[in-house]
Amino acid sequence: RNEIIYLNFSKMKLFYFFFCILLFLNQLSFQTFSYNLNSINKDIVVAILTYNRPYYLKKCIDSILKYLPSQYELVVSQDGFDEDTAYLLLQYPSIIKLMHTRDATGGTDEENPGYYAIASHYKFLFKTLIEERNYKNVIVIEDDLEISPDFFEFFSSTIPLLSKDNTIWTISAFNDNGQYQFVSNPETLWRSDFFSGLGWLMTANLWNEFKNKWPNAYWDDWMREPAQRKGRVEIRPEISRSKTFGFEGTSVQEVDNKLEEILLNSKFIKFSSMNLDYLIEVLLF
Repeated sequence: RNEIIYLNFSKMKLFYFFFCILLFLNQLSFQTFSYNLNSINKDIVVAILTYNRPYYLKKCIDSILKYLPSQYELVVSQDGFDEDTAYLLLQYPSIIKLMHTRDATGGTDEENPGYYAIASHYKFLFKTLIEERNYKNVIVIEDDLEISPDFFEFFSSTIPLLSKDNTIWTISAFNDNGQYQFVSNPETLWRSDFFSGLGWLMTANLWNEFKNKWPNAYWDDWMREPAQRKGRVEIRPEISRSKTFGFEGTSVQEVDNKLEEILLNSKFIKFSSMNLDYLIEVLLF
């Protein structure tokens, strides 16, 4: 029995060694693609955060790759080392892989250490992509989300609004009240004072505002506080462009029938051919 355990441990170490080599080579490729090829869009990068749910991650990746524009890079950031997750990622050579040393310290909430690890992982992701890789916009997706056919059309068409209106601070693909009985028009977009998350945009300007005070845990609740929001709004669709299918994880208790009933848009809406200036705040003097 001891011999079997030793062999399994040795196999794991060998797998980890080769994975680290591949990850290192991948980072060299990341730098080459990011800095030397003009075809890569430095304005927008798509990033998936994952930990140890490869069965969710595969569904998420496949959903994104189905609709991902060719000019966008897709990054998957793994929090800590999970062998099954790492093996899955090796099956997607075109995806850029990042690995974060899992860190659940920084607080006293012993019942939910995962919330501290998640906040630390987000901070690592934004620091890497915005501060080190110089991306202007990061579309953030967790590994238990699937997206609509016009997910990227929605983001690419609404991101320019941020430069026209400083009362818009982010864009989200998700409507918390998007249950099928409450929504009807796939073309309608709204200004909302509630931060939705679940497929959202972090800009370089917003990260520069947050990077020195990013919380140790519960980052999404922190973003909803008045001190962070400062009266600003997000743009989100009436019918969601993202939907969670996760029932395992740190926030599993929050996934209930209301989230199951969220309607995911199935019709491609060409927002780029629409005038979206109605979403810009009009100041009356």
